[in-house]
Amino acid sequence: MSTFSTPIPHGTALERLTPSAPLPATTPPLRLAGDPLMWIGVPAGTAIAAFATGIVVNVQAPSVAGITASACTIFQLSPLPQANAAAFNAIPGGLPVQIVIANGSVSSPATDELLLAGGGLVTAPAGSGSTAFVAVAFQDRLCRDALTWAEAVNSNHVPQEIFEQVKKQLSDEELIDLTLAVGNLNTWNKLNIALSPMKPGSYTVGQFG
Repeated sequence: MSTFSTPIPHGTALERLTPSAPLPATTPPLRLAGDPLMWIGVPAGTAIAAFATGIVVNVQAPSVAGITASACTIFQLSPLPQANAAAFNAIPGGLPVQIVIANGSVSSPATDELLLAGGGLVTAPAGSGSTAFVAVAFQDRLCRDALTWAEAVNSNHVPQEIFEQVKKQLSDEELIDLTLAVGNLNTWNKLNIALSPMKPGSYTVGQFG
C-alpha cells in the first residue's frame, strides 16, 4: 500500500478560489479553525480520495464564508505518520491535513473512521459549478513545534529561538500543560529504567514499609 495517494483524479477541471477563506468555528472544533486556507473547487461527480491513511472528523456547518452560502459538510483527514515516519518527516512545514467541504449533508465517513490512502472520502454532490472544495494545510502547531519543544525539554536545554517559535503557536497555558506532560512522561520513563531489574509482579503490599 502506498503512503500517499492522489486525492483528485488527473485531468479533473479544477477551480481556484480567491481570496483564501478561513475554516469556520464548528462543534467539534477543527484543528485549523480560523486559519485562512487556499481552496480548490471540484466539479460535481468527482470522487475525492484520502491522500494518506488517516482519521476522519465529520462536522456540519450552516455555511463557510467565501466558499458556500448553504449548509455543508466539512471533512478533516488527519494522517497517521506512523505509517511511514520517514516520508512524513521529509515534508517541509509539518504534518499535512486534508480538508474537504461538500455541499449538503453527508454522513459517511463518520467521525473517528479510519480511511486508507486512496480510500473514498466523498464524491462532489450534484449541482452546477464546484460542489466540493479541497484544501491542504500543515499542522505545525500540533506536531512539529510541540515535538521540537519536547525534545528540547528532555535535553535540559531550550534555545531561545525554539522558545520564541513555540510561543508563536501555543498559549502560556498550552505551553505549561505540554511541559508538564513531557516532564511527567520523562519521570515514568526514568522509574521504569531504574526499577527494570525488579521482576514484574514481585511487589507485595507493605514490603517497603
